[in-house]
Amino acid sequence: MPVMTERWDRSRSITQASQFIDYMLEKQGVSLASIPDLCVISYNDGLIDRARSTSACQVIRLGLTTRTELLLLESNEMPAIGLIRGQHGASMSAVMLEELIALGFSRFLTVGAAGHPQFSLPPRASIGELILPTAALIHEGTSRHYGQEAKRVSADRVSLGMLKTAMRSLAIPHQEGLAATTDGFYRETPTFLQDMEHQGVMAVDMELSALLTVGAYHGKGVASILYVSDIIEGGSGRWRVGLTDAYLSALTENLFSIVSAYARTLQMAGE
Repeated sequence: MPVMTERWDRSRSITQASQFIDYMLEKQGVSLASIPDLCVISYNDGLIDRARSTSACQVIRLGLTTRTELLLLESNEMPAIGLIRGQHGASMSAVMLEELIALGFSRFLTVGAAGHPQFSLPPRASIGELILPTAALIHEGTSRHYGQEAKRVSADRVSLGMLKTAMRSLAIPHQEGLAATTDGFYRETPTFLQDMEHQGVMAVDMELSALLTVGAYHGKGVASILYVSDIIEGGSGRWRVGLTDAYLSALTENLFSIVSAYARTLQMAGE
């Protein structure tokens, strides 16, 4: 019988993203002259459309059965970056990040939606509000495969500092705080929400802690900006969902401004 263990090692894996990337590029006949330092992993289609509409673009297709397009963008509005539509869930977001690291990116900014957990206290964030996560509680199963035994993982200190600098330059309202990542989107129970509120969690998503863990494992800087798409009220049992078109239009412009400012901040710092 196989031996089961609760501890996971950090030794080198037989399966390597670099081998898969080499295979995919050869299959497409693609040769990459250079890869920018920064890749933005976006879970917001509006941001991708906005960036693509104003930039020169090279498209690289990743994935065998599920096609994922990596965009290499450059424009007068911001330095060269990579931009890709994020894969949902901790495990697939980790796979994507592994492959982007294998391509040669060294810094990553993730942009996505999150729920705000509330139980007995008044909500501390509103729908559409931006959250800058300083760390994420690990309620997903992927991080342990990278030897992560802690219950939380922090955002990369340097990347987070530069993102804060970019946000200050724009004077866009936001909050900083703790996030939590769960595998159970439809298992946010009153007990779970009460625990999240007690620990001061501002946002719950399905990817961030895994992305931070994989980034730390490989020594790559990962930071994130989340926006509140819904409020889950554990006390009343109400789930308030809804970013209206008015919210989304303003949100897209703010997110594009943040990405542009962050890319410029990294460029000026020589990162």
